[in-house]
Amino acid sequence: MPGPNDPRPARKLPDLGKQRRIPVEPQQPEEPQAEAPKKRRANLGEEVRVAAKRKRPIDIPVERPIDGPVRRPVDHPVDVHPQRPDRPVEVPVQRFDAGQIAQLQIDRRVPTVVIDPGLVIPPIKIPRVPEGSSQAAPAPEVTLDHHVEVIRSADLVSMVVSTSGFDLADGVFTTAADGPGGLLVFTLPFQHLGEQAFYEGIPAPQPNPADPDGPPVQSSGGPEQPTNPVGGIPARATRVVLQVPAGESVEVTSSALLAALEKYPMAVHPLATPGAPYRRNPFNPRLVQVLANAGLIQHVLAADEQPAFTDLHAADTTAGIAQRARALAQVRATLNAPAAHAAVTELVDDWRIPVTKLPPIFRNPEKLSRPPGTGETAIEAPYRLVVSPSTQSGWTHADDPVPDTSGTAVELWHTRLGHRDADGTVTEAEQTIRAVWARDRERFDNWPGTDFPPETPEVPMRMSLNSSDRHMLVRQSSEVWAKNRTKIADPTPVEADRLYLSSLGAWLDLHGEWDTLPWSTATLSSIMAWDHEAPMGRDQYVRVVYPGYLFPFGHKATLVKVTERKIKSKTDPKATLFQRKFIVVGEPVKTYTDIGNPFKRVEIAPTITPILSPEPTAAQEQSFFVVQCGGGPFQFVLHCIDADDREVKLPTPLVWVAEKYALPNPAGNAATPIKAFADLGPINGLGQNVSFAPSEPGGVDLAVPTVALTFSGTIPSVGKAVPQFVSAKATIPAVERMKPTGPQEFTYADAWLQHGFGAGNEGQVWAELTSPTTLGFGSGGASSGGAGGFIAPSLPIAALSRSQGPVGDAATVAAGDFDPAKFLGAALPKLFGFVSLVDILSLAGIDLNDAPALVTESLATVEALMSDLKKLKKAVEDAAAEAQSALTRAQQTANDLTAQGRAALAGEVLAKAQDAATTATNLVGGVVNAADGVLQAIIDAPGDLAGAPGKLAAALNTLAGALNDVEAATEKLTPLAKNQLLGLVKLLREAATDASMVQSVIDFVQGIATAVADARFSFKWQPKLQSWPNEAKPVLQLPERGLTLAVEGQAGKNPKAEVLAELRGFALILPPGEPMMKLPFDHLMFKAGSSGKAEVDASVGNIEFVGILSFVERIKQLIPLDGFSDPPYVDVKPDGVTAGFSLDLPNLAIGVFSLSNMSLAADVRVPFLGDVVSVGFGFCTRERPFNLAVLCLGGGGWFGIRLSPRGLEVLELGLEAGAYLSINLGVASGSVSMAIGIYLRMEADKGSLTAYFRLRGEVSVLGLISASIELYLSLTYDFPSGKLTGTATITVKVKVLCFSKSVSITCQRSFAGSNGDPTFAEVMGVQPDFTSPLWTDYCLAFAEE
Repeated sequence: MPGPNDPRPARKLPDLGKQRRIPVEPQQPEEPQAEAPKKRRANLGEEVRVAAKRKRPIDIPVERPIDGPVRRPVDHPVDVHPQRPDRPVEVPVQRFDAGQIAQLQIDRRVPTVVIDPGLVIPPIKIPRVPEGSSQAAPAPEVTLDHHVEVIRSADLVSMVVSTSGFDLADGVFTTAADGPGGLLVFTLPFQHLGEQAFYEGIPAPQPNPADPDGPPVQSSGGPEQPTNPVGGIPARATRVVLQVPAGESVEVTSSALLAALEKYPMAVHPLATPGAPYRRNPFNPRLVQVLANAGLIQHVLAADEQPAFTDLHAADTTAGIAQRARALAQVRATLNAPAAHAAVTELVDDWRIPVTKLPPIFRNPEKLSRPPGTGETAIEAPYRLVVSPSTQSGWTHADDPVPDTSGTAVELWHTRLGHRDADGTVTEAEQTIRAVWARDRERFDNWPGTDFPPETPEVPMRMSLNSSDRHMLVRQSSEVWAKNRTKIADPTPVEADRLYLSSLGAWLDLHGEWDTLPWSTATLSSIMAWDHEAPMGRDQYVRVVYPGYLFPFGHKATLVKVTERKIKSKTDPKATLFQRKFIVVGEPVKTYTDIGNPFKRVEIAPTITPILSPEPTAAQEQSFFVVQCGGGPFQFVLHCIDADDREVKLPTPLVWVAEKYALPNPAGNAATPIKAFADLGPINGLGQNVSFAPSEPGGVDLAVPTVALTFSGTIPSVGKAVPQFVSAKATIPAVERMKPTGPQEFTYADAWLQHGFGAGNEGQVWAELTSPTTLGFGSGGASSGGAGGFIAPSLPIAALSRSQGPVGDAATVAAGDFDPAKFLGAALPKLFGFVSLVDILSLAGIDLNDAPALVTESLATVEALMSDLKKLKKAVEDAAAEAQSALTRAQQTANDLTAQGRAALAGEVLAKAQDAATTATNLVGGVVNAADGVLQAIIDAPGDLAGAPGKLAAALNTLAGALNDVEAATEKLTPLAKNQLLGLVKLLREAATDASMVQSVIDFVQGIATAVADARFSFKWQPKLQSWPNEAKPVLQLPERGLTLAVEGQAGKNPKAEVLAELRGFALILPPGEPMMKLPFDHLMFKAGSSGKAEVDASVGNIEFVGILSFVERIKQLIPLDGFSDPPYVDVKPDGVTAGFSLDLPNLAIGVFSLSNMSLAADVRVPFLGDVVSVGFGFCTRERPFNLAVLCLGGGGWFGIRLSPRGLEVLELGLEAGAYLSINLGVASGSVSMAIGIYLRMEADKGSLTAYFRLRGEVSVLGLISASIELYLSLTYDFPSGKLTGTATITVKVKVLCFSKSVSITCQRSFAGSNGDPTFAEVMGVQPDFTSPLWTDYCLAFAEE
């Protein structure tokens, strides 16, 4: 038997139109007989059945709908009280006398209508409404006076028709002509079966039967398995009530009664009013924000919507060009431009921003529903939910059976809901209905004004809709609820694409959608959307959507419950209802303007989660829960756009919060979404670069490799969450590339949160470390190779600044000041590994420009070009200034040399300095003009894209010529300037000769080629200095701007790093207190890096020996002035670099006088680790002492000294003189020798002085017998202890032939000085607390026993 098509979700079926009416040839009436009514009823045979004795309908084949199988209602529903298969349907009619049957005239031509003498239903239960609540008007009293049962087996028509206000005469129902009219009540069998569903994931924990008040018990861990048989409960009978005007007549025949069902309007519940379904505004304001940020449209934002990252730059600057390019790149990505090089004007033609105004809120009393009365239409489909169309709707169907063309099958009779036109005809069309009652309310006396209490497990069992769903559907579709006498929201009807009624159940295709925020504001649960597909009273697909959001980022997300009929087993193919719950992110993208959030935009993926498993409990669905799938927290992926428009992907679990949820006040120890998310731990940053504050366009990159981020959030209002950045753990690139310190935890600085990078935060501080660390160059603050050996710029890191990089004092730097003591803190950076930089920094007239700057940059190709051009301009200007300073120092040196009579050398020094100054000065103009030409061509490119390529090519060609001049001039400049300029020349020459550079610039200014191509880091410091310890008696004499420390590097496919350190125009006057040497330096330069071996360049000025070394002043002319520049040797070892020279002096012989083996040596040792810089001077060495001889007298010696800023490091002096006399008499020979000498060694405050005398005599007879005797006397004085030790040794040796014997006798005597013997405290072992166990034992020995 054909049936109506089965609607499916998200699919629009074609309009089937009105049913055909095929005339059926009526049967010939039989001759009237005079039997009693029972006799007449018996003569009707099989076609006439009394309802009380009705048999089960014949199982007639039913055609399957186009989208799937159709199942008849179960014959044996499972309920608390199972019904008998033959139990008749009970309808709300009154019992009447059977004698009335004799008065009825039956139309024998269509013998399918019979009188039912005894159908009964209990009275409708009216719930109690709390005092003060307003309810719909009570249902009018209706008395049903006639009842007939319509049964037509051909197309399975089965219903009971009752009347009110009708007279029955001659087989015709008639309303009085002068009366109010009457009611026709059509009662159909149950239209929906409430069927048990089974959860596809791990179900929610269930109450513990053994301990109901204890914690719930989790299931075994697997999905629910269908039972056999599946539970099912039929809905109550459906009632369609028609309002028949006065004077109308209806024949008591099946066709006439079915025609009346279509002809007359319905009598409905007072809340079943017509209305339009809810439609959401698809407008996405995110695109407007992007376009407004790009400057393509103007969009006025409210005060609380102003973007936090507004850092606009003038359009005619390089920073403005870079910012514009970045913004256009974001617009292109958002608009998804079809052409890669589409013009900006083609991206956006016209844009209109709709203005949405909230409707005014009127004070209306609430209007609650009630159960429909006997005289009102009531369709219970779905189970326990009573729905009703409005009076503008009607029913259309075939009044007679509709056979198919073959005549072998008849269409199942059904009536379809349609629109009642003005002329009374009904046209099948989409209509709206309202849920006017939920029978679940009969279980709760206090249902008005509140939600149903959460029920786990569901009552009576898991179904497509639970009690709370039905309760919410009624109040959202038909009722008016109020809070504080203010209406919450207007009810919105449900759209019924299809609503068919039949004897075998209803066809449902219902779709509802609501604005839930008003309900959530009133802290009431609500349903955002409802879709219900049910063919022939059996659910096929049901979707219920609950509003919420994801904490802490606030994305709108819904909890979706889908119940769908599936066949999962091939061996036992049963179509069973399975239920799943999952999260759908309805707002995948959310933008932020809070300055305390590092992300401008966060997009969540995936937008649909797998099945929630374990299933959240009913209480959690009304509050919050951690989204879990597969038994553990589900990892969403956050596609974040940071402060520099860089995409960052972060995996993290999130907490779903119901839209109506409000934080408890006070929260105390109550569970909250804030605590739930905190318990999940920090978000894994995966080492990605994240910019927590906006970098300067075309300048310093603030991105840091992040390993963890900690977020929290607030819930300022219902349905809204605002993320709060708590802290992050990341490595600081500039620090990590110099000395690994590991990830550091930081938070936003107060100056950034309060002022951004504007006034009040001149130092542009944006982060503070939770535990400050130190960037140390070397061990214990000593010098290191990374800093050139002579300086250890160990810096404390307490905060991060955009302009300065890591800084040691957040508050001072934020104010734009530089306090060396606070900035450098306890890190104690050292010059030469010894002198604290805090002591040599001048405090007069310094500002933040005098602070160290440690920064990183991540630049696109064109941004790198612009940055290098700016650096080139500054480098040539600094080189020219330094050349002038070097000329001034050279003039002073020349004056000193001239005074010493070395005019030629003085002229040579001065000429060299003048040539370098002239070359550097002449270089400035051409290089600056060439660099400015390229920069201006880039700035002008957006306004003249057609002419830009020619201008850029010409400017780059000019730049290439200027770079040749720079390269030629670097040989005359200082080593630091030379190294810096050569590095820039190499980079810029590659850019100037790159054939694709012009196109790269054109693409960049249009926002196309903005990808990072160059990652750089740099540390530069040129502080203002003062001599140490004072200007009057300095040990370290320093010029004001004589120190430069620069570390530059590049990451990527060609990583490199170079360290440049230079100290100019300084002098070491050593040792402190009693100087012995003044060593002036023109410069001391160190260079090291990945490009090659370490280089040391030291140029020493006019060395002056003073004090006890003034005697050396006479021989200093032998030391070349530039002896350390390109020195004879440079010894590079892992522990340091030694640069120096050794000069051999010619021998001198005059008669019997001979002086030989003389040499001079000097060196500078620049250690990398654990020591300080030192200067050494030596006259001969212990291995090669000088020799002096006059006849039989001779001697020799050596001298060496090493000085450092700490004072005297080592001093060695050795002198020896002696005489030698020998005689040979043939048979006997002998010799006598005598020597006397001293040896002095001093190390800092330790040292010793030794004097010795040695006398030796030897005699030999014929070479067979020999004897010798030696006397050695020494006297040693130890300076620390004050001891004088004397030693005497006599050695006698006798040799006879091959036998020899030697005897030595030694004696030693020490004389203690003032520090020679231990003190009493040392002998007794006095402890720090002034106790002595030895003294205690001694005293106890005399104690009384």
